Amino acid sequence: MQLHFPERFVVRLSDDLPAPRRVGKKHQNHQNGTRRESRPDGKLAREGVQTEKPAHRAHLSYLRTGHAAMSLARRKSLLARSRGPQIRPMHCSFVTDSDVLVACPAGRIDTTTYNDFKNLLNGELDKTGAKHLVIDLSGLEYVSSAGFREFFLAGRRMSRDGGTLSVCSFQPQVKELFDIAQFMTAYAVHDTREAAVAAAKAAR
Repeated sequence: MQLHFPERFVVRLSDDLPAPRRVGKKHQNHQNGTRRESRPDGKLAREGVQTEKPAHRAHLSYLRTGHAAMSLARRKSLLARSRGPQIRPMHCSFVTDSDVLVACPAGRIDTTTYNDFKNLLNGELDKTGAKHLVIDLSGLEYVSSAGFREFFLAGRRMSRDGGTLSVCSFQPQVKELFDIAQFMTAYAVHDTREAAVAAAKAAR
């Protein structure tokens, strides 16, 4: 059976289909009319205009160069800020007044630093031969049970050698720790270094 259609319904492929696109070295930009030529590597470049990187490549390039340009000190500063305030390491200085040794620990005496404090203190006592020991706590920020053990051992040593141990110049948060440890029931406590040294000299 043969079907017949009116002429207005007949689709002529040759009239409606677009002409095949020619691929050559020169391409037409239909948006702005600029011409781009193929480079030897197959990429397109605008005539007289440097080729721009795609957005994602430009972003990655910025991240790489920005990270490399950031100074090491700046990165350390940002890392330290993200971790919170830095904690000073423990250090200890000494002053000798006659037969009184004044120890001035600063920072924190805890499980990581108590051994350093013990070695420094015993070394200075051996070197000076001081009879009395005053520990100035004005620079101490924290002391753990390991630190208190070294204080009690130092007091035992001074008593064994016929001397005394006293502490002075508490910071409020440190004084609370000494109250909990009941240190003040065993050894003398003074408000200032001068008062502690004077009391030690009077105990000869």
